[in-house]
Amino acid sequence: MLIEFTVRNYRSIRDEQVLSFLPAGLSELTETNTLDSNVNGVGRLLASAVIYGANAAGKTTVLDALLTMRRIVIRSADSDAFTEGLPVKPFRLDDSETMPTMFEAVFTHDGQRFQYGFEATQERVIEEWLYAYPEKRSQRVFIRKFDPATNDYSWQFGAFLKGAKATWRDATRPNALFLSTAALLNSEQLSGLRDWFGDHITPGSEESHNNTARVVQIPEIKKVALRIMKTADISIVDFEVKDAPPNEHPVMRAIRQGDPEVAKILDARKSFDVHALHRTSEGKEVWFDLSEESEGTRVLFSQIGPMVKTMGLGGILVYDELNNNLHPLLARAVVKMFHSPQWNPNGAQLLFTTHATSLLSTEILRRDQIWFAEKTQDGVTKIYPMTDFEPRKDASLAKHYLQGRFGAIPYISAEPWDTAIDEMSEEQDG
Repeated sequence: MLIEFTVRNYRSIRDEQVLSFLPAGLSELTETNTLDSNVNGVGRLLASAVIYGANAAGKTTVLDALLTMRRIVIRSADSDAFTEGLPVKPFRLDDSETMPTMFEAVFTHDGQRFQYGFEATQERVIEEWLYAYPEKRSQRVFIRKFDPATNDYSWQFGAFLKGAKATWRDATRPNALFLSTAALLNSEQLSGLRDWFGDHITPGSEESHNNTARVVQIPEIKKVALRIMKTADISIVDFEVKDAPPNEHPVMRAIRQGDPEVAKILDARKSFDVHALHRTSEGKEVWFDLSEESEGTRVLFSQIGPMVKTMGLGGILVYDELNNNLHPLLARAVVKMFHSPQWNPNGAQLLFTTHATSLLSTEILRRDQIWFAEKTQDGVTKIYPMTDFEPRKDASLAKHYLQGRFGAIPYISAEPWDTAIDEMSEEQDG
């Protein structure tokens, strides 16, 4: 489970920002909206967190930062992964552009708490650290620091880490993480942590269609998928999945014929045709291509794969703009699945952004699950929890948000719009 995520100097985030899944000591919805971490010294954690904010305020940047950290952890040991530099994007509106980006995650894995992070530029890793908490006190696993004076790294290893530490150290490139390199070279301890980032943090997107199509061919997962559709009041009673024919566009055909290696890659990324079965009130069965279903149904279908994976592993699903193309009640149902012990027995978490104020209800979310992103006049993104404002338990959260009591809403002046409309009218009259 994710406990905290910290980021600094990434895109519009200049200063250190911390997103926390630690409960704030509130009494509401404890049994449904918090999860038992089963880790000594951690206690219960929030099952979900949502970030609200105006367009371009930076709420998506927070999610992107977590997914970028994930990407670097799972891929940096591959020398071909980042040929144009590590994918860090520092704040560019002041001298922060020359400073490293920092990511840190505090999480639970295999019954223990870990604290892992790194600072990096596009050219190299500047610092990297890992601490374990087998008891309540921290134990250093490793620390790596770059010294510009010597153009070399200093290393510290703790007794917690077992194995060929010197071999892993010597094999670690400047633009690669030690965690990733040691995992690639069969460190059992660090492989598990690298895999936590790869397997337990799942990006959710509308492009997940093929992933869902692949997994719903497994009978047990198909049952879950149909159950989700039924819960969402969508009258699909079965799915049929077939391999889609290869793209026969002349350009694609030429690429396949010209390079066998590229052809293998394209074949590995095969697509699927999905058909959905409906049953009429008279009992007649009618098949539809999934493309004929509503956009909301297609979006929900695309998310079944990531949702089932996340709930099966007890990971965290990261979803930007959950409200897009989903009815408000359907978005509410997705959130409540993560709050349901029946749907979510393995302690999965959901991190998402949205503009849907229909979710701003104390019947759905605790006040400590709600975060806001706001951009300052300097273009700097700040995030903060609703609990900073100490709203009452019975407060109308959606109303207060739209009234601007929590900030993080756009300032819309009527004057520029009125002026533009007047100018357009004058042009048409002329």
